[in-house]
Amino acid sequence: MRKKGILFTLLLVFVLLLSACSSSVKSTENKEPATAQSAGYDIAEDGSGIINNDKIDSDESTEKTSSYRVYTDADSKLIRQASVSIQTIDFTGSVAALEKLTISMGGYYQNAQTQDGDYYDSNARRYAYYTVRIPKDNCDAFLDATGNVGHVVSSNESSTDVGEEYYDTELRLKTLKTKQERLLALMKKANLMEDIIALENALSEVQYEIEQLTSTLKRYDSLVDFATINIEINEVIKISDEIGEGDSLGARLKAAFVNGFSNFGDALSNFVVWIAYHFIGIIIFIVVVIVAFIIIYRWRRNKISKE
Repeated sequence: MRKKGILFTLLLVFVLLLSACSSSVKSTENKEPATAQSAGYDIAEDGSGIINNDKIDSDESTEKTSSYRVYTDADSKLIRQASVSIQTIDFTGSVAALEKLTISMGGYYQNAQTQDGDYYDSNARRYAYYTVRIPKDNCDAFLDATGNVGHVVSSNESSTDVGEEYYDTELRLKTLKTKQERLLALMKKANLMEDIIALENALSEVQYEIEQLTSTLKRYDSLVDFATINIEINEVIKISDEIGEGDSLGARLKAAFVNGFSNFGDALSNFVVWIAYHFIGIIIFIVVVIVAFIIIYRWRRNKISKE
């Protein structure tokens, strides 16, 4: 009986499996067969293969994007800003070089601040801060040439597109000028004093708004036509090229020895300078130590002789 039960169970499982397979076959037959076109592919005209439409679109968009250059849209209104940090061992020469570069690029200094060091501190380093305005067409060339002023430590750029605000202001200004012309036409036809006064008040308000919008457009034009570049120049003792972990062992050892000797020389020179600054104090300290040693020596000698 137990064997018959097992055989019956196996037979039932087999029947269920057959029914499931038949239903899956029917559902597959009812579905529309997939084609290359339905999957986003096209057959090549010469029948040589299948072309992926998505792939082509992606490649074309990538190529178009990569062909674009920054700041080349003539209709955009970009306010460009940049900042450059420079180190130099020739502070005077770098300041003169920056001034010459600014003039050659058609720019000017909006702000300039220099610090020539402390009169009472011979170790004080000089530095300068400049806000330079450069025509937008010469901005890239100017930034590339800052390396001739000194060692460029860091630089960054940013831009703000004010095209929407600019063209909206332009449209409002045009509307106000049309309104002004209509008010002037009504003014010529007005006969009653009340109408004339009302029209004059309206004209005054329109004129005020026109002046404000005109001033806003001029400010935008100034910011767009001339890039704003903040430049910091710092005087340093020396500029050294650091050796990284990616350099060869010989270069790293050489740099280590050179820097070691340089640091030892700097430490020794600083020690000599420290002695020079505290020479009087050191002499007094040595004299005090010698006198104390003599006093202690005589005291011990007298004590021993008494014993």
